[in-house]
Amino acid sequence: MANVDSPFGLRPLRYLNGAPWNGAATKYHVDAAYGTALFIGDPVDITGTTDATGFFQNVGKATLADTNQTLGPIVAIEPDPSKSLERVYLPATTGGYVWVADDPNLIFEIQVDSDGTIAIADFGLNAIMVETHTGNTITGISGIELDESSCSANSSFMLQTMKLVNRPDNSLAQHAKVEVLISVHRYGFCGSDYGRLGA
Repeated sequence: MANVDSPFGLRPLRYLNGAPWNGAATKYHVDAAYGTALFIGDPVDITGTTDATGFFQNVGKATLADTNQTLGPIVAIEPDPSKSLERVYLPATTGGYVWVADDPNLIFEIQVDSDGTIAIADFGLNAIMVETHTGNTITGISGIELDESSCSANSSFMLQTMKLVNRPDNSLAQHAKVEVLISVHRYGFCGSDYGRLGA
């Protein structure tokens, strides 16, 4: 049976030590001048500034290319009573607060794009992400996927692939859902643009 084509960006599953993800996340700020809409599952990175209080770092969507770092994905959009209590995504040039799953030891689920069928030989390798679909303004869900054609042993790629997500509706075919680690993580162990090397 074919896999359902339903991209969702990065979705936390569990920690490297086997503990389930318990919803833990960190609050960040998006500046009102930031011109890109943000969705649940979008990977973000710090921009080098904070909000006016100095308590919350500013973030924007991570650049989806070789050598670029990320904190992790947005897992919640904080309601703003002055604008909307039911925002499912953060529109461009709106500003607000988001919650990010930013632990460098989190394992995530992501859908593979339509470039090809992920193979057993691809697991353990590194990969980059691509925005094959725009974020869904109705559901608030990201359109970002794993770029299957990028799979290689390259420690400057953003992700390290692990294995298929173990579910009956998931198989080695187009749009497979796979487990990944963020290799080039802003708060990870690496001190440069290089992270975990796939093999």
